[in-house]
Amino acid sequence: MSKLKKMTSAFLAGIITAALIFSGCSSDEKKETDSSSSDKESSVSQKSSAVQSSETQSNTQSSDSGEKSETSSDTNSITPLIWEVTDAEGNKMYMMGTIHLGDDAIDHMPDYFESAFAKCDAVALECDSSETSMDLDSIAQFMYTDGTTIKDHVSEEDYNNAVKILQDSGMFTKAYDYVKPFMWLSLAEVIAGQNVGLSADYGVDTMLETRGRKNNKEIIELEGADFQTEVIASLPDELQELMFHEMAQTDDYMTQLQNEMKEIYQNWKDGKEITDNSDSSDTDEESLSEEDQKLVDEYNRIMLYDRNEGMADKAETYIKSDKLTFLAVGAAHFTGDKGIKKIMEDRGYTFRPLTSKDAEDIDKQISEQESALDADVSILPDVTDPSIPRAA
Repeated sequence: MSKLKKMTSAFLAGIITAALIFSGCSSDEKKETDSSSSDKESSVSQKSSAVQSSETQSNTQSSDSGEKSETSSDTNSITPLIWEVTDAEGNKMYMMGTIHLGDDAIDHMPDYFESAFAKCDAVALECDSSETSMDLDSIAQFMYTDGTTIKDHVSEEDYNNAVKILQDSGMFTKAYDYVKPFMWLSLAEVIAGQNVGLSADYGVDTMLETRGRKNNKEIIELEGADFQTEVIASLPDELQELMFHEMAQTDDYMTQLQNEMKEIYQNWKDGKEITDNSDSSDTDEESLSEEDQKLVDEYNRIMLYDRNEGMADKAETYIKSDKLTFLAVGAAHFTGDKGIKKIMEDRGYTFRPLTSKDAEDIDKQISEQESALDADVSILPDVTDPSIPRAA
């Protein structure tokens, strides 16, 4: 897939939620579709519910056959990359890149994660799901409100090809004629994830927030749904249309997207850095035109670089606070010359990857503390000593 299409891997969970809302909506426009569309819309609504409850098509099939989902592997081998970040004064925090769609492998995190997470007082995430919602005003930012439809903004060939991509998955509804291209690509990613057994319910962000609340840790919101909505809505129409064109003109787009998502998720589980693709090139494909390259650069600035700076700024305040913080944001935000890691290293911070040795050191410290406590208890006077005053 081209450099531009690889950017679909960085889509935010919030926009995916919006895509699901649209796919299950019941608008007047949908009533105007042909007689066969009602059956399709019913199927869409059912499938959207299935995605939201994590009972995806792939998982259902795996359950029926008694097999693991396509992305599942030996869960004991999951070793995601987690850093201990330290400043010049010795203050520290933990950082981790997340994947927004995952499977049940995240229920079996490694020992070094468990040790680091247990010590933390707060969890800093892109969004706090308890504060996240998509109201009508937010959704309207992704719709055409000038009386046009997507057919007025893309070629007939691209439109027909994109419709077929969604129809082949049983997820197309005429309501999508009224939403902008980014929503089409978001829905395609939901479908691709569903097809390979990945769900937002198993997203790493979701897992961290759930475990944080369960263990009474403070949940810190770095950006919030409103901010992220504004960021995505600010993407130029020309860029969205270019992304739509790339999707529509890619042979077997869904298969390629599924393979890419599996590879990214496996790389995350293996502890490999997830590239933002901004510095990559595809030698087997025609280069982007100068005008299109400017649009790609604008995407990287809006979706990655500007946000990376903001996240790094906030991380600096957390590391100097009296709370030990576990910061986790989309994995692509950490990599590259303009990623969070490079930004903070240039500011003098040290990043050290955690290993199982870190968990062993923590266990040793706890054991030593318990031994010291036992020693203190052993020298206390016997409670039967008659010289010890007793309460009346």
